[in-house]
Amino acid sequence: MLGISDRWYTIGYRGNPLKIKARCFKWGDLVTTQAFTLPGKGKQPAEEFPAGTIFRRNKWMGKKSEGASEWMRYRNLYDLWRAGRHIENRYDQDERVELDGFREKARAYVQVLIYLKNVKPEDKEKVVDEFVRAAEALSHKQAGRKIVAGARFMEALPAKPGEVFRDATGRKNPAAAAMIAGAGQGHLIERWEDAEAIVARTDLRTIEVFNAIQRHMLSYWNLWYAINPKVRHYHDPKMSELLYMPDLKGLNGPVRVSVRDATAEQLEDVRRLLIQQRDVFSAIVERPYYNNAAHTALDLEAASQLCDVDKKAALAAALEKVINGIRWAFAQHVLQMSYVTPLAMLLEHLERQKKILRNGSGDETPIVIKRSMAPHDFAQLEDAMQAFKERVLKCSDEGLDRQLKNVTLARVAMCQGLQDCDMWPQAKDHAADKISRAF
Repeated sequence: MLGISDRWYTIGYRGNPLKIKARCFKWGDLVTTQAFTLPGKGKQPAEEFPAGTIFRRNKWMGKKSEGASEWMRYRNLYDLWRAGRHIENRYDQDERVELDGFREKARAYVQVLIYLKNVKPEDKEKVVDEFVRAAEALSHKQAGRKIVAGARFMEALPAKPGEVFRDATGRKNPAAAAMIAGAGQGHLIERWEDAEAIVARTDLRTIEVFNAIQRHMLSYWNLWYAINPKVRHYHDPKMSELLYMPDLKGLNGPVRVSVRDATAEQLEDVRRLLIQQRDVFSAIVERPYYNNAAHTALDLEAASQLCDVDKKAALAAALEKVINGIRWAFAQHVLQMSYVTPLAMLLEHLERQKKILRNGSGDETPIVIKRSMAPHDFAQLEDAMQAFKERVLKCSDEGLDRQLKNVTLARVAMCQGLQDCDMWPQAKDHAADKISRAF
């Protein structure tokens, strides 16, 4: 849950102390409630921070930069949620595979040391070469336990290639080398325990962020149901599926607004409901809902002033404006859930697969993701973008303060052009930033 009061915080960001006005989530992330600009340095341009920007503390960056750069910026809640999922995948898959690979090379080296007399020279040479490469790779890592493990691996090697390991007394002692290599493996096990703890903390925060997204969408759905006479059922499985809504089972929908035949007393109830909803949307300050929620709150305030028997027509028109605005919030959510997130996860998966295939090859050329790597998945994403376009065509910006439809359609066309050119990372970034910011 996000705090309701603003406070001033001083945080480290890219080597700069930033003083920001923000609210704090219960899990520690900050949401700015006031726009500000970070002046550029040298050739670096100034950086704009609109209200609703999210910051998350990164302890590893803080240690590396001695506290100067310990916070990371995220454009919106969806970016923050996806970042958590990427971290989980990286530790749960990449980290596990990498650590298992290092440990396997160490085990093979220990086996060679124990059964030295029974190992063919060519087999021994291959195992030792693999162990040396593992030690060198670990020495260039940034995690402390990996560096220590690499140092132990180096310590377990003989002074000169091809010789037998000698201990501090100068005696040939391959058993001692095996013990040192085993100690290095122990540090790798401790590193995995550290990674598991990181994943556990990240997973909890990722769940909390997703719950925040769901809460906001539920707020929009409740308002939509309350004021839109065309919505028949609060528990509508089809609509929930189309809108990627949370499960509404067990929840009771809000009281519905009826304007046409309302009495003066009933209109007073409508006014109270609109004021209550105004307060709900005034409290939503995170992006990407920031603008939409603020406009919704203002429109609800304006509608609440029209709850009079003689102003029913104006009230109905005001509520229709709110309904049109909510459509764009739903469109934003569908874009993030049906296109941006699946594409981001697919790109990460394909890049990981490519790295595994390259492992040990020495190929360091940039990885290029092509449609041929997952034609069915990319075809589904193209369908999702087309479905989003059709949703936008059904939206209306009539009466809204900004005209959204033509701008959004133009940016959708650009995204589809990037897809046609097999430029999938660019299509993802365009949808996550350019299309999303159109709302």
